[in-house]
Amino acid sequence: MQLAKELIYTNKNCVGCNKCINVCSALGACISTESDGQTKARINVDPNRYVACGACFDACEHGAREYADDTEDFFAALAAGEPVIGPGVFIPIAEKNGWIWMIGRITTELVIRQLAEWRKEGHTLYPVSINYSSNQLSDSGYVDFLEETLKKYGMEPEYVEIEITEGVLLAQTAQAEELFRRLEHLGIRLVHDLNKEMIIEGVEENWQYQRLKDFGADTIQGYYFSKPLPAEEAIRFSPSAGKEPAKRERRPEYRR
Repeated sequence: MQLAKELIYTNKNCVGCNKCINVCSALGACISTESDGQTKARINVDPNRYVACGACFDACEHGAREYADDTEDFFAALAAGEPVIGPGVFIPIAEKNGWIWMIGRITTELVIRQLAEWRKEGHTLYPVSINYSSNQLSDSGYVDFLEETLKKYGMEPEYVEIEITEGVLLAQTAQAEELFRRLEHLGIRLVHDLNKEMIIEGVEENWQYQRLKDFGADTIQGYYFSKPLPAEEAIRFSPSAGKEPAKRERRPEYRR
């Protein structure tokens, strides 16, 4: 699959303060570009050297770093029948190398940005869930990042849900409890919390759906309702005829 040429790039907000260079974990990945006397100095990213560790995002006080969006490239490759690397492959690699927190932040901003685009286009908005795993607990600045991103795109917290994985619940650490407290204080709805709604995932067959409905499952999601959809299809999705909704049917995922 052909990925975006630059995963991280410098936008017009850069003032050349060099803070990203000081924290960069990949020697030579952040390049200082001299001013020509008419434009401000910039710190650009070398696409051949960067490791996308995200340290420059935290260090920058000017919002000068952004992630490239390769969604269109992804679906073009998918439509062309090119092999696509799925979460089952890259998530374990990211966990092993400590990159999950970065993926979590990228996903969070893409979701909120998409919500803002849907609103601008005049669509009725529905809450979108973002997965949060125990491997992200080390990202102590996540809630601050989430709050800043909501403000950046002018979105209300009610449209974002944080889907807590079982690993976070089992940890039951002071760090996890503080995360729950801060998210709820921000107005973010939590799912998979012990006192919250439980989601049953991976449902693909009618018999599974019927059995879970009989058990009184709160929310059911899976390929039985829909495969993951691109944004323009997901926002227009309606349940297929003949698939009676349970207590609450999950709207489909969309790929970012």
